[in-house]
Amino acid sequence: MENSSLTSKRIGWIDIAKGFAIIFVFFGHTISTPIVFSEFIYLFHMPLFFVLSGYCFSRKSSFKEFVKGKAKSLILPVFTLGLTGSVAVAVAMKIVKGDEIEWLKLLLNPIIQYGNNDLLWYLPTLFVAFIVFYLLSRLLENHPVFLALISFALAFITYFTVKGVNVTLPWHIDTACIALPFLTVGYLFRKYNAAEKLKKFFVPIISFALCAIIGFINIKFFGTIDMHTNCYGNIILFYLGAFAGTAMIVSLSMFIGNNKVLEFCGKNSLIFYALEPVQYFANYLLKFILSISILNYETSIVFSSVVSLFAVIFIVLICSVAAYIINKFLPFLLGKKK
Repeated sequence: MENSSLTSKRIGWIDIAKGFAIIFVFFGHTISTPIVFSEFIYLFHMPLFFVLSGYCFSRKSSFKEFVKGKAKSLILPVFTLGLTGSVAVAVAMKIVKGDEIEWLKLLLNPIIQYGNNDLLWYLPTLFVAFIVFYLLSRLLENHPVFLALISFALAFITYFTVKGVNVTLPWHIDTACIALPFLTVGYLFRKYNAAEKLKKFFVPIISFALCAIIGFINIKFFGTIDMHTNCYGNIILFYLGAFAGTAMIVSLSMFIGNNKVLEFCGKNSLIFYALEPVQYFANYLLKFILSISILNYETSIVFSSVVSLFAVIFIVLICSVAAYIINKFLPFLLGKKK
C-alpha cells in the first residue's frame, strides 16, 4: 500500500500485485465469502503487501528524514481517515445495535496503538517495521545473508517470546517484527533483480499448489492464520505458505503486464485500505439484503461467491470515487500536496 521514491516512476506489475492484494482484503472481509476462500486469502494477502513494501524500500534519505516521511505517509492517515472511519463505525453501531461508544478508548487508540481495535493496524505496523529495517539494512548493507538471518531471528524470537508470555505489544511491535522477513525478501529481490525470475508459466501453478497444501496443513493442525490478531498456526508453515502465495501473485502480475482496473486499485491501495469502514457498512447492507431474500447464500458456495463478487465490486466503486476526490481535493489527508 505504501508508496516510495522507487515507485515515483511506477512499476506496472507492482501496482497490479497491490491491486490484487487490496481486492483480496475486501473479499476476505466480506461476510458472504466462503470460508475456504477467506482462509486461503489470509495465508498471503498481508504478507504480500509487506514483501512489495520491501521491494519498494529506499534508504536514500537520512534516518531523520526517512522517519519523518514515513510518519507523514503511514501514520497521518491513521489520524485522518482511520480515526474518522472508526468514529463513523462506532456511531453506526450505536444507531443500529445500540452499542455503547467508549469515546476515550476510541480517540486514544491511534496514539497508543494497542490491541486489535485499530481498523488500520497495517499502517503503524509497517511504520515500525520500516524503522527497524532501515537500521538493519544500513548496518548490514554488504551482508545480505546476515540481513536475512537476523530478520528471521528477530521474527522467531519475537513470536516465541510474545507467545510464551501471552502479551500484546503497543504499536503492533510484535507484528512488525514478524513482518521483517517479508520486507527483507522484497528488498533483496529488488537488490539482486530476482523478481523477474518468477515470470515463468509454471510458477503460478506450483506456488498456488504449495500455498494451498501448506495452508491446509497449517490451519488443519495448528490453527487460524491472521496477522492482525497474531495468529500464525505453525510459524514456519506460515512463512512458507505466505511466500508461496506471494510468488503466485507476483508471477501472475508480471504475466498480466497491463490492467487499468488492477493498476488503479494498486496505485490507490492505501486509500482503499484507509476506507475500511466502507466494508463494514457494505456488510450490513449485504446482511439486510440477504435477510429479505428467499435465497440462502450459505447453502451454495457458487452463490455465496457470486454475492461476494458483487459486494466487492460495489466496495471498489465507492472507494474509487473516494480515491478520486481525496487525490484531487484532499491530498493533505495522506500527507501529500496537490
